[in-house]
Amino acid sequence: MGEKLTKLQASMDEKYNELAIKVDAWNKASIKDDEKTMKILGKEIDNLVGEYTKAAREACFETVYENASFKAENVLIEGVKMLEYETINAKSSMIPEAGFEEMDIITVNKPIDPLDLQKYISTNIGKNDKWQYLIERFNFLMTVRIATDIGMSTAEINKIHDSYSMHKITKAIDDGGTPQSNTKMIDAMQEIINACIGDTYKVTSHDVKYLLYTYAGKDRKKKRTIKVAQHKQLRILFMDVMNNLVLFSDKKDAEGKKISGYGITYKQKKPKNNAPSGDKEGFTPIPPKESPENPPKSEEIKNETLENQNKPEENQNKPEGNPPKPEENQDKPKNKRRNSRKSKA
Repeated sequence: MGEKLTKLQASMDEKYNELAIKVDAWNKASIKDDEKTMKILGKEIDNLVGEYTKAAREACFETVYENASFKAENVLIEGVKMLEYETINAKSSMIPEAGFEEMDIITVNKPIDPLDLQKYISTNIGKNDKWQYLIERFNFLMTVRIATDIGMSTAEINKIHDSYSMHKITKAIDDGGTPQSNTKMIDAMQEIINACIGDTYKVTSHDVKYLLYTYAGKDRKKKRTIKVAQHKQLRILFMDVMNNLVLFSDKKDAEGKKISGYGITYKQKKPKNNAPSGDKEGFTPIPPKESPENPPKSEEIKNETLENQNKPEENQNKPEGNPPKPEENQDKPKNKRRNSRKSKA
């Protein structure tokens, strides 16, 4: 570990210890329902999380640079292999049975933006110094493709051409036409991969489809509207593609079929509570409730009867009728619910 990386690690340790003290103080204030103190500490916690994340990102970039033997031409390929870095956050959640919020320090992973990595190294890290502008151009062409696919008018598409935000270097690059087919997309993506890490790695239909499925999504603020990737998001998506090409280009399944390193998350079925005890590992069966069809065992009835006989007569001299209800607000414990809080990294 180099001297710079050692200093960054020491800074991260210092920030973490400071954060742990602030989080402990925040939890004590939460128990007392001291919102003023919690608000002050919350801002300090946000700042410490931001400072820790900045140091963690720089430590990641310095590690990539060391792995690249401090040679700029090797930096991007090493960044692709690492893909993300670990940092921390502070997250609070309500404890229903206690009636107050509790904050914990959690770890989170963040993706490497190759342009941030290049700025840290202070020199070009790609095989072609225009790699980031090729990604910008591809982003513009994909936006036009989607607009065409969903039936937007010619006037609306022309507006995209006129108003799309891109660097002047990007505007000067011959766009080669919109990649309307997946075959054209392979060619366009291959040009970008070549500019980033060289022509050793070949784009496949798996890479095209991964990019198509992750590039755009529903705009939650506007009806009937698709939200396409920003330039930073697309750079990170290309890091995913390059990671797949570098680490999984030779991956095959048990039958010898070529597969990728991509995956999906989806809603899965929860295990049933009434499943037999042998069906799920670690499953504890729920005892059946007592009912006319399932009465308690005679031994249980016998024991319960003996217990009742030995109890003191608690109900002697008990007045008839229902006891008066206590005042509704008398000695009522506080249970003020606040929205769960998550620090901004």
